[in-house]
Amino acid sequence: MAAIYQTAYPRLKSNPSIEDLVTVYTPSEEEIELMNSNSRRPIARLGFMILLKTFQRLGYFILVSDVPEKIVNHIMECLEFEFKAEKIDTYDTAGTRQRHMKIIRDYLGITPVNSDTLNFLKFGMQEAAKIKEEVSDIINIGLESMTNVRYELPSYSTFFREANAARVGANRLIYENVYNSLSFAAKEMIQDILTSDLKNDSSKSLWNQIKQEPKKPTLNNVRKFVQHLDWLRGFNDFLHPNIPLPESKLKRLITEARALNIADLNKLMEHKKYTLVTLFIQSQTQKALDDITDIFIRIIQKIVQSAQNALKEHQISQTEYTENLVMALRDIIKAYQTSGTKIARFDAIADSFKEDPKELEKRCDQQLAYSNNNYSPFMLPFFQDKRSVLFDCISHLKLLSTTQDESLLEALILVRLNRRSRKPILETGNLNLSWIPDKWWKLITGSSARNTSNIEIQKNYFELCVFTTIAQELKAGDLVVENSDKYSDFRDQLISWEEYELQIDQYGKQVGINTNIPDLIADLKSKLSDAAWRADDQFPDNDQVKIENGELSIQRIKVSVKQKTENLTKKRLNI
Repeated sequence: MAAIYQTAYPRLKSNPSIEDLVTVYTPSEEEIELMNSNSRRPIARLGFMILLKTFQRLGYFILVSDVPEKIVNHIMECLEFEFKAEKIDTYDTAGTRQRHMKIIRDYLGITPVNSDTLNFLKFGMQEAAKIKEEVSDIINIGLESMTNVRYELPSYSTFFREANAARVGANRLIYENVYNSLSFAAKEMIQDILTSDLKNDSSKSLWNQIKQEPKKPTLNNVRKFVQHLDWLRGFNDFLHPNIPLPESKLKRLITEARALNIADLNKLMEHKKYTLVTLFIQSQTQKALDDITDIFIRIIQKIVQSAQNALKEHQISQTEYTENLVMALRDIIKAYQTSGTKIARFDAIADSFKEDPKELEKRCDQQLAYSNNNYSPFMLPFFQDKRSVLFDCISHLKLLSTTQDESLLEALILVRLNRRSRKPILETGNLNLSWIPDKWWKLITGSSARNTSNIEIQKNYFELCVFTTIAQELKAGDLVVENSDKYSDFRDQLISWEEYELQIDQYGKQVGINTNIPDLIADLKSKLSDAAWRADDQFPDNDQVKIENGELSIQRIKVSVKQKTENLTKKRLNI
């Protein structure tokens, strides 16, 4: 059962703050006048005001005897009553209380609990249960809907009972819909999986085989897992490709399926167990695609890290050569400064060379190749060891671009077509190569000039560049993997423009923002400007922020042990 504290069902704080007492429980002049016009005796007047103020806070009536003493005392002080609070307990059993409840409902415009309001709550929770899985979430939606139409709230047990019934009904409908969507062949396949004594070649049940997770990405393990992905796709061919379910529902059902063994599955109702198997197979296929993509990206990242380390080692080992080049440059500069004619200076420069100028030029080119910490040339040896694995991974992923630029995917097609080719050179024809980063261009083409039409390229460096760029764009979301979860197209999760237009005004009211775009931008600019000026004014006295080496440095705010203890105490006491 979802505990009441896990929901937004309103409750009174046992120890309200002074601010709460003043802002929530202080009667207004109009409320005092209403109290005086409907009650004469002091106890009845106090009971009326306590009922009114607590109902305003809660949305339902509670016994006056259950109201925290601090709230009662505050209201008594506001009304200047001096009798003992214990006498108020008699109010709960008096007939006056029922009359006061009707007056308060009429004054606040609240509809009391009746069959119509309960049916309204029931319908609202049934709708909420279609998209929400947690009972607490369904309860919260029911609370919001009742509050919006100014209906009195029934007891928490009513909310819980209706929310639980709504969830059971919604889930039963899901089981029926998924089961009815299955073909005869799909049901036969699932029945084979549910047969506990049916084994595969590895002497594992089919259900346990479906649960298989990828091992460390060695060459052998990756190939086995790629085969596992193909095996899972064989099951998916029998299943309905698109089963629309809210994320919360799908996640809970998959979690439940993962925790069950064959024996547990077969104890369930037929519709439910077939649904769990169906959704879990599809989830595992998605996860396998995610895992293959993760393996691909991790291998590329490891190649990059190894190349960066190799570059550092190279830079250290080349210190002597670098110094020789600097000394050669110094000799040339000194020779250039020789007095005399241009011919005399030229002769002096020629005499300054202590070794073959072509050799010096070659060393300069080598140094320039690794300038700006360009580690790309060092990636090739590490790539060759993993080339086969990377091709195995990428060949099982259907990549899609989230932009109109398809040039990288077209380059991948060329790479895959020439996977088995032993030729070191590829002809690109009219292939668009504008996406190739500058640091890769000369390695791939052998030229610094970016001529992108009808050129020959180095096959190994081109493959490496394509794979590296794919890994980067997968992480950035510019490329997505069809039918995956982690690397799916984020645009599929966006609501339609029709839904946006229907909901934007209500959303703006809920979060307190102006939904008119020009006004929203102007408001944000104003708030940012005000915040910037405040930060600037407070900067001299702010010991958490300072300028170091020309850059802004922000330190963590240190919370004292005493403050931490007080915060923890308040949190646990719910005050």
